[in-house]
Amino acid sequence: KKTFFENGLQEYLDKYINKNFKITDYPSYNADVHIITVGTPLKNGTTKPDMQHLKNAIDIICKNIKKNDLIILRSTVPLGTCRDIVIPLVEKKTKLKFGKDIRISFCPERTVEGLALKELKFLPQLIGSFDKNSYDQSSKIFNKYTSVVNLEKLESAEMAKLIDNSFRDVMFGYSNQMALISDKFNLNLNNIISKINNGYKRNYVPIPSPGVGGPCLSKDPYLLNYSFEKFNLKASMSIEARKISDKMVHKVYNFCKNYLKKNKINISKSKIFISGIAFKGDPETSDVRGSTAIDLIRIFKKKNFKNIFLHDFCAEKSELKKYGNVSTSFSSGCNNSNIIIIMNNNRKYLDINLLDILQKINKPCLIFDSWNILNPEIIRDKKHITYKSIG
Repeated sequence: KKTFFENGLQEYLDKYINKNFKITDYPSYNADVHIITVGTPLKNGTTKPDMQHLKNAIDIICKNIKKNDLIILRSTVPLGTCRDIVIPLVEKKTKLKFGKDIRISFCPERTVEGLALKELKFLPQLIGSFDKNSYDQSSKIFNKYTSVVNLEKLESAEMAKLIDNSFRDVMFGYSNQMALISDKFNLNLNNIISKINNGYKRNYVPIPSPGVGGPCLSKDPYLLNYSFEKFNLKASMSIEARKISDKMVHKVYNFCKNYLKKNKINISKSKIFISGIAFKGDPETSDVRGSTAIDLIRIFKKKNFKNIFLHDFCAEKSELKKYGNVSTSFSSGCNNSNIIIIMNNNRKYLDINLLDILQKINKPCLIFDSWNILNPEIIRDKKHITYKSIG
């Protein structure tokens, strides 16, 4: 059984596992194609990539690879990883030569969590290869369910993946920067963005958020910058965008802290309810890696807040218990809360009976709707209840 939520995955596991799909921890196996999909996180406390998972995967492959086999790397990596790390390690450990005995391609995975199975079937698969034989073998695999795009060089495909994720992060960081100035002028940035996007197809401006999390966008700009630094360059635009998004969770905390102070609510007695712990809600995922909600929880705890309750529509309760008290539902979490914070954009918030919720909360109470997903008109005319959003 899967330990995370991915729409439609369980039915595929039930249908194929232990038939033509087998999961094993054994270091020996028989295969013609070896696909590497391990994570490439940052080293703890740094912005440098930790390549140990990749090297461990290479060690296992090298014990099983044979002539005419193909290695496909799908993990996001710094530029030059295939040529500078993977190829030398494999050739040293196996005595096999790429281009002569074995083949390699970089085929980045670009699906979004929550819609991965659907996107695998229609997103074009980018392929960068060591040589023509590597490309031909790789394209035959992916052409079975989607179209392929030949990027020719290994480095071109590595770059394409870094561009994809860093560009998205820059877009989100741009909107978050606009939220900072909009606050100073008391402007409704969400309303402004919805109107400038309406019928204007030249640009699509994303709405602001409480930061950009997840295991990819929060990391990959640093992988890109690591590649730049090899040549004494700096990916300054993407790094600044990342720093701006990192600030947003502190903006949420500071507003909450000032609200309690203004209303003379004792920190030790206040109840903080944070909903939306998965790093995103639309499409749904249970993944809490890189979650800005967890960053916010850590700030509250560091500032000696004790009465923190958590909720998520999708994340496992056992995972949430690592970070605080767990509420059985959104409604129960709101009971007697002084501050309610929504930290992701799950569409299920649209089904909440706000009038019922407003009867259960403490007065005064702050509702910080960081994704602007609730209907503020229902809240704003209620005395002793403050509504706030990003932008």
